[in-house]
Amino acid sequence: MSGIVQGSGLGPLLFLVYISDLINHLKKLGVSLKLFADYVKVYAKIVDICDVELLQRALDSLADWAEIWQLLISVSKCCTVHINYSLCRPLCINGNILPTVTTCRDLGVLISCDLSPSIHIDNMVAKAHQRAYAACLR
Repeated sequence: MSGIVQGSGLGPLLFLVYISDLINHLKKLGVSLKLFADYVKVYAKIVDICDVELLQRALDSLADWAEIWQLLISVSKCCTVHINYSLCRPLCINGNILPTVTTCRDLGVLISCDLSPSIHIDNMVAKAHQRAYAACLR
């Protein structure tokens, strides 16, 4: 019922206008966010429990914004990654607790909780070996 028609000439511009409200709203709450197409990453520097509460309020606000604009949040694709900090309580969206993972894929790159590139490199090397082996079998 709502959204931007995919493949249209004005689609990218309309989408930016559509989502700029979310950008301004979440920045007022003191969290940072990154956007790529229809993916949104919300993050914050966590020093104490107050920062955790701020991040949770931002996630609640994101859920409220999505409901107002009749957009669905794919909670099953959401997760939290703690980089050099351990939250003392889980974060949730619409009552669904977000799983905490040690690695996640971000635009094709594996990000680990210690920001080491070794997991991504190992994954790419394994894929290269698989493709090379598959090519040898032909």
